[in-house]
Amino acid sequence: MVQIATERPFNLESEEVSLPQGAVECGVENNLWLPPEDVSGRAVARITDKARELNFTDDVSINDLGYSQPHAQMRGKVSLAATQVLSIADGTEQGTKIVQAQIQVMVPHPCFPAPLPIMGFRRSRPAQGLAPTMEFDYTNDGWRLEKFIH
Repeated sequence: MVQIATERPFNLESEEVSLPQGAVECGVENNLWLPPEDVSGRAVARITDKARELNFTDDVSINDLGYSQPHAQMRGKVSLAATQVLSIADGTEQGTKIVQAQIQVMVPHPCFPAPLPIMGFRRSRPAQGLAPTMEFDYTNDGWRLEKFIH
């Protein structure tokens, strides 16, 4: 079912993604964001218009309490990749399924040779290492990814 999510671009509504440290350094070198600066005990790399063109919508947070890797928010039409389905259950409405799966955003830029993992939510906060939960709806065209659940 998750392969359906990867068949066509999906419109993300403000999802958090994890970034490897190398992508942060590459992003600075390629003017995707400014060099990190200290803001209230954590480092923040301010995004530029080049990063916004890649659907990054918030500054990159580094050394953020509770996060082992840098992370940033993305929004807009993106291509997704999926690696593993963890669970599938019937949704609350007829013709819906709730799916938890490891799913990533493919970013078309050399700084991101591997897709960026989308974070799941725990206690209303993004959590690295937790697979996101999604709702799939059945339509006349078959199953389609409707939304990420927080």
